[in-house]
Amino acid sequence: MQVEGRHSIDLEDFVAYEEIDPVFFAHSYLVGPQDGAEKTYALLVRAMEKSGLVGIGKFVMRNRQYLGCLRVRDRTLTLEQMHFADEIDAPSGVVPSKLPSVGKSEIDMALSLIEGFCSSNGSRSSVDGMSKKQLDELARELEIPGRSKMSRDELAEAVQAAR
Repeated sequence: MQVEGRHSIDLEDFVAYEEIDPVFFAHSYLVGPQDGAEKTYALLVRAMEKSGLVGIGKFVMRNRQYLGCLRVRDRTLTLEQMHFADEIDAPSGVVPSKLPSVGKSEIDMALSLIEGFCSSNGSRSSVDGMSKKQLDELARELEIPGRSKMSRDELAEAVQAAR
């Protein structure tokens, strides 16, 4: 379906950014004011910053209508092109209907591993930056009775592949 373009974003709602499932985001675009619209742009940026909300609406690009999320990032409006709900694949069939039970000790070990890969600011640390000693410790923690021990190189490859 072709839609006539208008260089505008028709905002229909304002919500907290955290309420939007990231699966809906497709692409990001920086948005600047048209000539003569600088004050309106600045007003919208300041108001959205102060409210802490993002705008949800529709826009036209390349003769096609899209859903978008307009948000402020570093005092600049950013338009996140979003998928419509009917464009998102349902997770049915991906995960078995019944998952096996997991013991408390296994969960504790997994949490320990996750925490071991987090830096102080909460982001994942790089496998490339892991020392030989850290990889050896991780391989020891991953030892499961009845399974062969992973070598340091196998563990590094597995962690790198999981990125």
